[in-house]
Amino acid sequence: MSSRSALLVTIGLLIGLLIGLTTDRVHADVTVLYAPPGPSAPLVASVVPRSESIVIDPAPSTTSEPARPAISPPAARPSSSELRVHLVRVGEDSEEVVIALVDAEGRPDPSGLQALSILARPSGTDRPSEEELTEHRDDLSWVASDLARLHPALLLRLEQIRRAFPGHAIELVSGLRSDGPESSRHRTGRALDLRVVGVPLAELDALLRTLPETGVGLCPASDLVHLDIRGDRAHWIDLHP
Repeated sequence: MSSRSALLVTIGLLIGLLIGLTTDRVHADVTVLYAPPGPSAPLVASVVPRSESIVIDPAPSTTSEPARPAISPPAARPSSSELRVHLVRVGEDSEEVVIALVDAEGRPDPSGLQALSILARPSGTDRPSEEELTEHRDDLSWVASDLARLHPALLLRLEQIRRAFPGHAIELVSGLRSDGPESSRHRTGRALDLRVVGVPLAELDALLRTLPETGVGLCPASDLVHLDIRGDRAHWIDLHP
């Protein structure tokens, strides 16, 4: 054999030896990475009871969605005794009644409207008889033949007063009356002059001024506040007695 052939054989043997060593190392690495689990590992996953399960909170949202307000349970409806208010008609023919201005739904109470209309009748007018009241029971405009029924929205304003000053009697100084200008809302049953016992006029005035579609006149010289129903909000101060 020539020296050239011997060199080629030697190189081939070296290459084969290197390939064999590399192959054995690869197999050894794969065997280690793929080792089977130990004998203590369970074969089947156990079921976790719902009470012991772990709840993972979802990832926080990246959008700035406003939080929804909590829905509160509906408030208990007030009883009829809680809705009642003490009304006093001042003057020579004074009267007193204790009535409910609104029902449990917050709507004007028909019986309360009739009682208020009688209490706010013009000065010097006799109280209507039971026969007249029965005859006009279903009349939306008249309580009696000569006594108009007040606007029911007045009850809602008085209810605001009752809520703001619970336990205080409301005095009616003037209600229905035929004197004064034709534009006076007292002539159409849409106005009352009143005060609240034990409450300063300024506090009553401040409350009524917050009500929509309400005219409010502060009359300090007469010690009363004028209240009427209108299409907008108005306020004035009357310094005349």
